[in-house]
Amino acid sequence: MPLSIRFDNRLDRLADALIERLARPAKGDPLALHPVIVPSVGVGRWLQQRVALSTGVCARLEPELPGRLLWHWLRDLLPELPARSPFDPEVVRWRLLAMFDAIPGDMPELAPLRERVAGAPSRQRLAVATELAGLFDRYLAWRRDWLERWQRGLPAVGATGLLGPHEAWQRWLWLRLLASMPGLADVHPYERLEQLILSEPDSVRKTLGGRCVSLFGMPGMSPSQLSLFGLLGEVADVAFFAPDPCREWWEDLVDGRQRARVLAERPDQAWLYDGEPAVLGDWGRAQRDFVAQVAALQERFAVQASEPFRELDDPDGADPARPPDCLRALRQSVFLRSDAPWERVAEPDDSIVVHAAHSATRQAEVLHDLLLDCFERLPGLHPSEVAVFCADIESAAPAIEAVFSTAAVQRRIPFAISGRPPGAEPLLRAVRDLLDLAAQGPTLPEVEAWLLNPAVSEVTGLSADDVAALVRVLDAAGARWGLDAVDGAIKHDWQHALDRLLIGAAVSDDVPLVGTLAPVQGLRGSRAALAEPVLALLGVLGSLRRLAARERPVAEWCERFGAEVDQIFFATRRHEAALARVREALAALAEAAQEAALQAGLVPIDAQAFALALDESLRASAPAATASGAVSVCPLGALRGVPFRVVCLFGIDEGVFPRSGARSETDLMPRAPRFGDRVPRTDERGIFLDAVLAAQDRLAILFRGRDVRDDAPLEPSTVVLELMAWLRARLASRLPAGAPLRRAMPARAEASAIVEHPLHPFSPRAFVPGQTGSFAREWVDAASALAAPLARRSAAAGPVGGPQAPRPAAPGGESPAEPVSLDELRAALSDPIAFWLRRKVGASMPRVDARSDTREPLWPRDTDDRDLLGRTAQALLEGADAGRIEAQLRATPRVAGGSVGERQARAILEHAARLADRAGGPGAARAADLSFELDGGPAIVARLPLPGPDGRHRIVSGFALNLHGIVEAWLSHALLAAWLAAGRGSAHAARPDRPDLPARDLCRLDETVLAAPDATALVRIADPVAALRHAVAATEAILAGPPAAFPRAWLSAWRESKQKGPLAACLDADPDRAGRLLGKLRDAIEGGPWSSGERDKPWQAVFWRDAGPDLRTVAEDGDTLWVPILADVEIEVLH
Repeated sequence: MPLSIRFDNRLDRLADALIERLARPAKGDPLALHPVIVPSVGVGRWLQQRVALSTGVCARLEPELPGRLLWHWLRDLLPELPARSPFDPEVVRWRLLAMFDAIPGDMPELAPLRERVAGAPSRQRLAVATELAGLFDRYLAWRRDWLERWQRGLPAVGATGLLGPHEAWQRWLWLRLLASMPGLADVHPYERLEQLILSEPDSVRKTLGGRCVSLFGMPGMSPSQLSLFGLLGEVADVAFFAPDPCREWWEDLVDGRQRARVLAERPDQAWLYDGEPAVLGDWGRAQRDFVAQVAALQERFAVQASEPFRELDDPDGADPARPPDCLRALRQSVFLRSDAPWERVAEPDDSIVVHAAHSATRQAEVLHDLLLDCFERLPGLHPSEVAVFCADIESAAPAIEAVFSTAAVQRRIPFAISGRPPGAEPLLRAVRDLLDLAAQGPTLPEVEAWLLNPAVSEVTGLSADDVAALVRVLDAAGARWGLDAVDGAIKHDWQHALDRLLIGAAVSDDVPLVGTLAPVQGLRGSRAALAEPVLALLGVLGSLRRLAARERPVAEWCERFGAEVDQIFFATRRHEAALARVREALAALAEAAQEAALQAGLVPIDAQAFALALDESLRASAPAATASGAVSVCPLGALRGVPFRVVCLFGIDEGVFPRSGARSETDLMPRAPRFGDRVPRTDERGIFLDAVLAAQDRLAILFRGRDVRDDAPLEPSTVVLELMAWLRARLASRLPAGAPLRRAMPARAEASAIVEHPLHPFSPRAFVPGQTGSFAREWVDAASALAAPLARRSAAAGPVGGPQAPRPAAPGGESPAEPVSLDELRAALSDPIAFWLRRKVGASMPRVDARSDTREPLWPRDTDDRDLLGRTAQALLEGADAGRIEAQLRATPRVAGGSVGERQARAILEHAARLADRAGGPGAARAADLSFELDGGPAIVARLPLPGPDGRHRIVSGFALNLHGIVEAWLSHALLAAWLAAGRGSAHAARPDRPDLPARDLCRLDETVLAAPDATALVRIADPVAALRHAVAATEAILAGPPAAFPRAWLSAWRESKQKGPLAACLDADPDRAGRLLGKLRDAIEGGPWSSGERDKPWQAVFWRDAGPDLRTVAEDGDTLWVPILADVEIEVLH
C-alpha cells in the first residue's frame, strides 16, 4: 500500500484526481467511507459538491480532521484507549482547572502560575485553563519532543537552559496532567503508533484492513503530523493532493525584506532576483514551506510524486501564445516564476480592479454594481461561480445583506452568507444575553434591546411599535434596574414598577396614591398582554439568579440553563436550527466536563465562568463557511484555493487584514522557532495569495478608502499596496507619466489605479454616460437633479411633499378660513425652522424621550426634572394641599427612593412653591374653550384657564425663561384679552348651559405672569387683536419661506443688548458693541468646544446643512418675528 503524492497548481484539477481515486473499487467493503483530510469544512463541502456533480452522488467521501482520524485508527489498534482523546483541549481545560487548587506554595518556579490563578474569580481561572489547554495541544502537534524531554526531567531545549520564566511551571503542569491520566502509558499514543508501524507492520496492516485516506489541499498540520501520515503509507493507502502555485522550483525565492538586504550588502548579486514575481516571494512563504514538507516525504519514503502540471506553459493549460489580460499575466507570472508574461500585456485592463468607498454599505453598493457588470460582460457567468471573501465577515455581512436583499427585482443577485460568528445569530445572542441580564440586574435599555431581538420577537409576537409603547410605560412606572430589593434597588426595581402598573390597571385615574405606591396607567384592557413577555423574562432571570447564587458543576449548569432556554424559545420556528445549536453546545460542554470529572473530580464554577464556557462551545459549533449555488459570501480563507471565475475581496482595510493577533506571553514556541511553524501574519499573506490566484476571469478588491466624516483618505491593507506597486511596476511602460494611484469616479477601472467612489449612491459621478457606473436606476433622477444648474435643481427634483387637497369652496366662491389653534401659532413663533420642516416638507421632528437614569442618584436633584417642577408648581396654583403633593412626589417613579428621594421631593416642593408665589399664588379659575375670529382672517381656538379674581393669568414653567415660554404667555394673554373684550355686554356673555363658568363680563385680565426658575415675565398687551394678527401673519410668512431663525441665540443676544427695540438697530448704532453682540450670537448658534450650539439641533442641522447663516440676517429676521412680542413683555431676572 504505497504512499502517493500528487502536486498541481489548481485545486479543481486536484479534486478531479481525487474523484478518480474515489471511483476505484474499494477493497473489502464497497460502501466503506473514504476519509479526506481537508483544510476546512468549507473545502470539504466543496469537494462533496464537485463529486456529486461529477458522479451524480457523493456517498463515500467523508471530510475529516487529522487528529480525530488518527485517534479513531489508534483505538482500533489500541482498544484500551478511550473513545475520545484525553488530550482534547475541551477536556483538558477542566482537568487543568481542577489542578489550580493544588499548586504548591513552596515552589518559586510556579510563582507566575500562582499569580494568575490564586484568588482569581472562576471566569479568569477558566480562561487561563482554556489558554493552557490550547497551548498543550499545539505542543503535542508541533513540539512533541519538548513534552518527551519534560517527562525525562530535561528542559525543552538544550541541557540546562529554560525558555524563559514560563517553562518551569508549564513542565510541572504537564507532568501533573499526565499523572491525572493513569490509563495512558508513558509514551504518547502517536509515538506508540509509529513504533507499531515500524516494528509490526503486518499486524497493523491487517488490523487496518486496507483502509484509505486522502489529504487534500493545505490542512493545518505540523511537520510531525505530515510525517506520521507519510509513515501510515506503509500500512494503509495514503494519498496527498497538494497544491503548488509554481511549476518551477522556488524554495530559494526571496521576499521583499531579503531582496532589500541583498541589494544593500551584495549589490553585485541583486540582478539574480530581477524578473521574478515579488508577490510570490512576499506572500507565498506558507505555501513554500508546505510544498517543501510534502516533497520531503518523497525522499524519505522513496515515492515519486505525480506532477503533470509542470509540463504546462499556462496555469490553466490554455494556449500560452494568447495575449494575456492583467489577471492572467499575474497568474502566469506566479506559475512560471517569471515576469515575462507582462511583456505581452497590451494595456491595463479591468480584469483586476481596486475600488475605494466610504463605508461598508457603500462598498456593498459598489460590489453589487460590479457583479451586475460581470454578469453582463462575462458570457455564461453563473452566481455559483462568484465568491465574495470578507476580511471581517461580522461587519461586512449586514451591509451586503442590506444592499443585496433590497435591490430591485430586475437587479436581484442571489447570494448566501456563511461563516458568520455566533453573535450574528439572533437566538444565540438572546440566549447569551440571559446570563448577562441575570448577573447584573437588568436595566430598561437592556430589556428593550432583548425584546427587539428578532428571535425574541418571534416567540413573543411583539412588534417594534409594541416594544416602544411598552418601554414608555415601563419607564413611566420607574423600571430602572434590578429585579427586586435583593439586587440592591430601593425603589426603581422591576418588581415595584410592575406593582405600580398593576395598581394603575385596577384603580381609576383620580386615585393618586395606594399606600406608598403611585399608580401608573398604561396596561389596561388588552394592553396588559404586552407585559406578559416581560413577566416571563423576569421569571427566568429570577431562576437564573437563584441558580447563580453558588458555584455548581458544569453538567448541572447545562441542564438547568437549557431548561430555562427551552421555556422561552420552545415555540420558535424560524430559529429552530439555532436552538438546536444551543442544545448541542450545552450537551458537548456537559460531556467534556463529565469526561474530565471522571478522573479530576467535579469542578464547580460560577455563572460568569459558565458564560465563558458557553461562548466557546457556541463558537466551536458555528456552521462553517461553504460554497453554494448562489454568490458565496464568506470569510477570507474559508474556501482557500477553491477556484471561482470572479473573486471579490471585501473590506481589505489597513489594520483589518492581515489581522494583528496578540501573541501569548506564555507560548514558548516563538522563543525557539522551527521550519514549518505557522506564523499568523505569514499564513494570512498566503491566504491572500490563494484568493488572488483563485480568480479566473475577474479579481476585485474593495476597501474603505475615505473617512465618512471628513473625506480624509484612508489606506488599504499593506498587501493591497504591495499588489498595486507590483502591478504598476509591471505596467509602467504603458502608463502616462505621473499617472496617479487614486482616481475619482468616473475614472475607468483598471489594474493600475484605485477608483474612488463618491460618498452617496446618487452622486452624478456614478451615472456619467459612456462609463461603467451604477446600475441603481432609482437614483438617476436624484443624480440628474444634482447635476443640473443650481437655479433649476428644485424644479428638476420635483415637489417635496404630496399634492395638497383643495379646500372646499364657500358659497359665493370664497374659500373659508379654517380655524387655527393657538398651539399651531405657538409652534410657529417658538421655532420657525422646525415648524416649516414639519408643515411644508412633511418631516417628522425627532423626539428624544428623556430616558431616566438606570441608577439611583446619590443626592437630591430638584432641578433635573424641570417638567416635574412645573407640574408641581401648577398644582400649587390650583390650590392642592402641599402635604399631599409631597407624598405624591415621594411616591412618583421620577423621584429617587429612600432618604434621598424624601429630600428631593421636599426640594422640588419648596422650589415649586417659590414659583407659584412669584406667579401670584393660588387663584387660577377653571379652563374654558375659547374662540376668537379675526376680521377677514381665521378663528383662533384654544382651551385656556381663565384669569383669577385679581385679573391675573398665571403661568409657571420649570424651564429657564426662553422664547417658547414667552410666546406661550403672550399668545395666551392676547387670545384671552380679545375673547373677553368681544364678550363684554354681548348676549353670550353668560352661559346658562355652563353655570360652572363665570360670565365673560365678570372676568377681567390685567396681566399675565410667567414665573420661570431664573426670571419672571409680565405680559400686558394694549391691542390684543393686533397681536393676534401679527401671530397669524408671521405664521403665514414662515410657511411661505422660513426665516433665518435661531430663537435661543437671538434671545440671548437681544437680552445682552439691554434695550427693547430691534437687535439690528443696536448693531447699526454702535460698531464696537455690534461686534460683541454678533460674537455672542455666533457662539450661541455654533457652540464651542465644551457646549453645543443651537445649530446642532437636528432640524437646524438638516435645514442649514453645510451653509452658514448670515448673522445680520438672523438678527433682522428675529426682530421681525419677536420684537413685537417682547415689546409687550417685561422681564425681571432673578439674581
